[in-house]
Amino acid sequence: RLVLSQARWLVSRDELKTLNESADRFAAVQGLRAERKLPRYVVLADGDNTLPVDLDNVLSVESFVHIVKERAGATLRELWPAPEQLIARGTEGAFTHELIVPFVRQRDGETERRRDRETVQPLTVSPSHHLTISPSPRRFAPGSEWLYAKLYCGAATADQVLREAVLPAAREIVASGAARQWFFLRYSDSDHHLRVRFEGDATRLLTEAWPQLQAALEPLLSDGRVWRVQLDTYEREVERYGGEVGVTLAEQLFYADSVAVAEIVARLSTGDAGMDERWRLALYGMDRLLNDFGFDLAAKLEVVKKGRAGFLAEFHANDHLHAQLSERYRTERKSLERLFDPAAHAGHALAQGLAVFAQRSAQLAPVIAQLQAAEREQRLTQPLTELVLSYLHMHVNRILRSAQRAQEMVLYDLLTRLYSARTAQASRSPQARAAAA
Repeated sequence: RLVLSQARWLVSRDELKTLNESADRFAAVQGLRAERKLPRYVVLADGDNTLPVDLDNVLSVESFVHIVKERAGATLRELWPAPEQLIARGTEGAFTHELIVPFVRQRDGETERRRDRETVQPLTVSPSHHLTISPSPRRFAPGSEWLYAKLYCGAATADQVLREAVLPAAREIVASGAARQWFFLRYSDSDHHLRVRFEGDATRLLTEAWPQLQAALEPLLSDGRVWRVQLDTYEREVERYGGEVGVTLAEQLFYADSVAVAEIVARLSTGDAGMDERWRLALYGMDRLLNDFGFDLAAKLEVVKKGRAGFLAEFHANDHLHAQLSERYRTERKSLERLFDPAAHAGHALAQGLAVFAQRSAQLAPVIAQLQAAEREQRLTQPLTELVLSYLHMHVNRILRSAQRAQEMVLYDLLTRLYSARTAQASRSPQARAAAA
């Protein structure tokens, strides 16, 4: 059996709401399953992760409904092969597995090289800033217009890899025209690694960008700081980022943010000072991005309250956690108010990092304008307020090097309290009281 693409099902916000509000969630899911002809085993595409769901298992169904209840939609994929179809077996049972088959082209002198040039046609794509890509490809294997490398290293070592290899190589690759843009994220499945993606002409990515990245990584491979480099297939999260137009613009946004974060990481102090700088700059970067989208205080508060609620639910927040978060805000309030005051930036200890975010804002301006236009023209499958939560999440992923989700919860809590305090202060101003009268 040859599977070119796994079956997918899009579940709408209304359907998810119905599942959550049903008195018998398991029965409601079975109704949806019959209506959509879902198999027993499906996979929930959960951001950067995937969650297998057994629709015959009550606990699995309850977990699934709990995870998706607040979402604007969800994407399900068939789980293939299903557990009973696994062929790799041992004394402990069946195992999932994959085989990677490399193909190596043997070159034999100039005749072979000339034949290659005459017979192999380079792949081309429209410039990434065009919004008329329809339909947009979802998967990009090595050799396509996206070069995707996984760089396996320690969580702390990832900063060194960014500073010493990825950022310098990316600058040269983009400057030479071998790639139009790039972005990275931190990830940990079985092992921690950086995921780095370059977009450009397929031929130049393989013949120029990939060798440059390899050369930059060689010293880190030699001393063991990077212990494996792997090319992989880039699978676009089209639904998560607002459809065909949205995902193309999201990649441009990720490019600007990746450059900014890599520049900031390269400037961080060592030790505890660097850790303190890191989360403060992450917080400022979140606020700055909300400002870049033109959100007023009320809209910003709505976005961060939603992000905060999701994380508090994920971490099963109790009175003790709420007390800790309150104490953290009281401790940091004055320093954060100064951080968010543009008049105080000139002499601020984080002035260099703040300047980098100003450059990011300038680079993002045309991208955000296109996103706003796409929303007005109903070319996005999700509202910008939903998409911004994903952009903020990816920003935090890039700048924080470990325990990102727990730290992201704290950042959302701090922003919620800061914005709430500003809202209350504004309501007490003479102008607000006069308007109310």
